[in-house]
Amino acid sequence: MNKYLVVTLIIISGVLSVDKPLEIRLNKESYLTEDKFSAIVLNQSKEKITYFGLSIEEFKNGTWETIRFDTSCPCMAKCKKAPKHLEQDKQYIEYWDYKNNSCEVVTLGEYRAVIKGSNKKLNGVSNVFQIK
Repeated sequence: MNKYLVVTLIIISGVLSVDKPLEIRLNKESYLTEDKFSAIVLNQSKEKITYFGLSIEEFKNGTWETIRFDTSCPCMAKCKKAPKHLEQDKQYIEYWDYKNNSCEVVTLGEYRAVIKGSNKKLNGVSNVFQIK
């Protein structure tokens, strides 16, 4: 019986690590728009990962809505997202200027940083943070 439990735990832990291969770490739980916002993106998978930018979502009306598609692109710009390649256990720092896609400074609320794959699946998600 113990052998089956160990195998099951190994399978489950493998599935969980593949589920969100990128960890997004924030240095605070709440921010003022004057604060510097940075997010550390860490590859916790066992292989190189390519991603195309950090997005910001706001919690509105019981759902998460994307308010900034790519923090590395200037707001309102139609820039082509440059791929970023992260080797196993390597990290990259992303920044955000507190502006939405329309170049307006965001308002008070709950937000999170996300990285989505080409299939719209979440590859990484930060803790929820507040803008005050």
